[in-house]
Amino acid sequence: MLIINEYKNAFNFSGVSTRRQFWTFLVYHIILSAGLVSYGMSIIPSFEALMDNPSLIERLNLMMLVFMAHCVALTSLSIRRLNDIGFNGLWFLLAFIPVIGTIPFLILMARKSQREQ
Repeated sequence: MLIINEYKNAFNFSGVSTRRQFWTFLVYHIILSAGLVSYGMSIIPSFEALMDNPSLIERLNLMMLVFMAHCVALTSLSIRRLNDIGFNGLWFLLAFIPVIGTIPFLILMARKSQREQ
C-alpha cells in the first residue's frame, strides 16, 4: 500500500514523508531498476536484432516510460522527505553529484523527522 500511495502523490512536491516511506520506496526502486535492466538485456540479443525488430523498440520504450514515471515519484518523495527534516527541496540536487553528493544525501534521508526531535 505504501508504494501505491507514492505513485498517487507523484506530483505532490509539498508536504512531508517519513523515513519509512522513503526507504521502502528506495528499496522498491532498486529492485524495479534491476528488474528492468535485466529484462532489457534479456530481450536484446544484439544491436542489429534491435534494428530489425520494431516490437523490441516498443517494449524498450514502454520500459523507459515506466522507469521515468517511477523516477518522478522518487523525486517528489525525496523532496517531501527533505521538507520533513527541515531542509529546502533544492537540496535534492545534491544527489546528482556522484559519490560526493550521494553519500551526504543518503545521510540526510536517514535523519529523524523534525516532529520526532
